[in-house]
Amino acid sequence: MEPYASADSSNHTAMILLGVCILSMLGVYLFGLRQKPQEASAEEIAIEVQVDTALAKLVSVDRKAQAEKLFKDTENMVQAFYEYPSKQQVAAGDLNKNPFYCFGTEADNKDDDDKDKTRAQLEKELRRKITQLELQSVLQSTGGAKCLINGEIFATGQKVIDTFNVRSISSDSVVLTAGEHEFVLQM
Repeated sequence: MEPYASADSSNHTAMILLGVCILSMLGVYLFGLRQKPQEASAEEIAIEVQVDTALAKLVSVDRKAQAEKLFKDTENMVQAFYEYPSKQQVAAGDLNKNPFYCFGTEADNKDDDDKDKTRAQLEKELRRKITQLELQSVLQSTGGAKCLINGEIFATGQKVIDTFNVRSISSDSVVLTAGEHEFVLQM
């Protein structure tokens, strides 16, 4: 009878473990039912409204339609990935063109070309003007550094020939900026 007693105690242990597992799962389920999503506080709602308002101000009326089209196109692309999960991505080196290039109308492309030409002309003009400037001396004092350019004294933040701003002055050079362009004059 001993073999049956051993099997009986094994079944008893298995039944206890099964009961504990079922009770645990039931407890987790009931705990999940008790947890409800918390509603946002008035402060969180106010912050959300401020963020939405700021975003609305950043996106001008002209750009709003473009932004909405971009978001719709993005949603369509994401949906395509979900619909065709077996498709493999193309290696970046195998692409014929930049997939992130924003195609616009012919007028947009012409405007970009005009901007590039204008930018190139501006840079050419700035380079011509910078060659006419000569850093003659740098003066260090307790009030800050000053420099002598073409016989005139300048401090950090001042304009040189109504084109360049003095960004910084070191012992033997001066950094001048004009928009996004930066130039260094050396003694």
